[in-house]
Amino acid sequence: MASNGKPFVDLLVVSDIHCGSIFGLWPPDFKLADGAAYRLNKGQDYLWKCWLHLRDRLAVAVDAKSISPAAVVFLGDGIDGRQEAQRATEAVTVRLSDQKEAFVTAMQCLLEPFKELPVYGIA
Repeated sequence: MASNGKPFVDLLVVSDIHCGSIFGLWPPDFKLADGAAYRLNKGQDYLWKCWLHLRDRLAVAVDAKSISPAAVVFLGDGIDGRQEAQRATEAVTVRLSDQKEAFVTAMQCLLEPFKELPVYGIA
């Protein structure tokens, strides 16, 4: 039994968003380090809309007290990396700092309703 008297502890678990890949999550209007902006492809646009939908649904569930997450857990692959195997043919950018900042932006957006929760990352 959890410390809150419930038989289970709710966790919000997110993984594999692959910021930096043309198939991964990328925040719209995100500026790269060189000042350029990347225009989302149709799949990324849809994925971002799903990301916002998830955030909004989670906020409603928390407000309704149907969930009460104790923490957020991120399971890895937040960024896509240099794509050496693909020779960067599927990359928004291979600049790791841009990928990291895009990942942070995406996570901050998702976690807006959960500002007080601890966030754990598992590599």
